Amino acid sequence: VPAPFGLSATVRLRPGFADQSAIETDLRAQLLDRFGLKSRGLGTALYAAQVTALIESHPAVDNVSLTLTPLWPAPGPRTDLSASGDIEAIRPDPVTATYIADAGDILLTIQPSVIGGTP
Repeated sequence: VPAPFGLSATVRLRPGFADQSAIETDLRAQLLDRFGLKSRGLGTALYAAQVTALIESHPAVDNVSLTLTPLWPAPGPRTDLSASGDIEAIRPDPVTATYIADAGDILLTIQPSVIGGTP
């Protein structure tokens, strides 16, 4: 059973990285490779921390603020929410796959580094 999800992320770059378009293209490709249907097994839980870790592993990324969005019809996989209501985990049943369907389901906002720290 398919259970696609989308994500939006605000990505703050480290100093010295300016090619926002190339970084966005690279991040989008990595996200689709790791969280696309071909890479996701049935019943495999998805944690927001996994997505955050992948984005933050990019050498240009300083930090990220992430939101996962369910794109499946109700009822869908069980979700664990944070105190603020954000999805922390998606827990599908054994015959359901959670995945990013295509690049259009990824919204990335790339922000340049801020000298002297985050505003």
